[in-house]
Amino acid sequence: MKIARRLYGSMLLFSTFAIFSLSSQLHAAGLVEPGGDNGATALALSNPAEYAWRLFFFLNNQAKSSAAGVVDETKPFGILDPGASVVWETWAMASGGDASESYPQNGARPVSWDELKRDKRTLTLDRNLEQLSVLSQSKRLKPLFFPTEPHDQEVRQNRFTYEFIISNEMYHRGGLEALLAKAQVNSSRSQINFPNGAKEVKAQWYPITEADKPRYLWREVKNGDGSATAYGLVALHIITKDLPNWFWADFGHVDCEVQKGACDPASLKKFLGDDFFQEEAKTVAVDPTTRGAAAPKGSNGVRSETVGTLWQNYILRGTQTEFATGFGRATILSNPVIENGFQNSSCMSCHARASVGARKVGSAGVPSSLLNTLSPGDPTLGVPDAALFGAAPGQDSINYLQTDFIWSAPFRAQRKPGT
Repeated sequence: MKIARRLYGSMLLFSTFAIFSLSSQLHAAGLVEPGGDNGATALALSNPAEYAWRLFFFLNNQAKSSAAGVVDETKPFGILDPGASVVWETWAMASGGDASESYPQNGARPVSWDELKRDKRTLTLDRNLEQLSVLSQSKRLKPLFFPTEPHDQEVRQNRFTYEFIISNEMYHRGGLEALLAKAQVNSSRSQINFPNGAKEVKAQWYPITEADKPRYLWREVKNGDGSATAYGLVALHIITKDLPNWFWADFGHVDCEVQKGACDPASLKKFLGDDFFQEEAKTVAVDPTTRGAAAPKGSNGVRSETVGTLWQNYILRGTQTEFATGFGRATILSNPVIENGFQNSSCMSCHARASVGARKVGSAGVPSSLLNTLSPGDPTLGVPDAALFGAAPGQDSINYLQTDFIWSAPFRAQRKPGT
């Protein structure tokens, strides 16, 4: 009996140490942003699901309030002060209309990274959600595709992406067109080539109830009538330039797999009108680290590191590193919320069409004031059609210059006055 008690005590001590060790390792690993080195590239190729989770852990640590993109070292992963931002929320805002930091109004040059104001929680997110609140109160149909109305999605960029956009003047339409002209003169289709470790995230928020709050990352926004609406994070899409065609990872809230909580169609209709309908997930979530009998890091889609925190309600839906498999089948990656209505789609195939072309000229011979880009809405999967860019066999012209998979620039870059 004494031996059994001693053995049990030893096992309990070991178990406690193991949990503490795991938490400490995760906390320590989460302090440095993954990506931008050979190790990240190797992991993205050999174990993409694991790399996706490492990105997720870093990005969702609590951030310091005094600087952009810096982890608060005093907070272990999963422990958040009320209302505090997580790391990706402190990156440069690439959406938000007149609140955009990457693409300011009138094509103005963005401030330097170190000048981004992060002394308290603001505000750019609140601005995005205030616009969504206006939509919901008017019972208008919520836009399904963000290029048309980006009010309901939040897009942010890390320092590598932000500074590349500034240094290459991609923040205004004239700068994008100048890059196209340079590419045509130099016959260089890789004129726009973001550095390794460049990242961009796309987040979607839906209204939630008071009872939903413990299961979501949520933010509360004041409405025009003085009331407040809580919005929960329902989707988080992460891309990073650790591979030539970027690395793609998609996370979502479990409620949106089955139309409950924030994704309950009946609840959403109250905010977004009777014409709006949120689909259930039509693609299967694939995460070899948490699904299947041999899953090494969790079970039923839940990572062990997230158990006991709000993050256990978020799952990895999948990753993407190639347009097609080795045997030629087009790969698919989509989110039931972000791609609501067109879930049988490919992030890579869509973003490969992100581009800039020469301005179109109207019937009166007057150039359009709008930036010319390929349409993102083509449902084609797999490798993009080279002819779209002027790269058909025997054709050397560059009709459209790819913006290296980044849609935010052609969608949101503003015109300088008089151009």
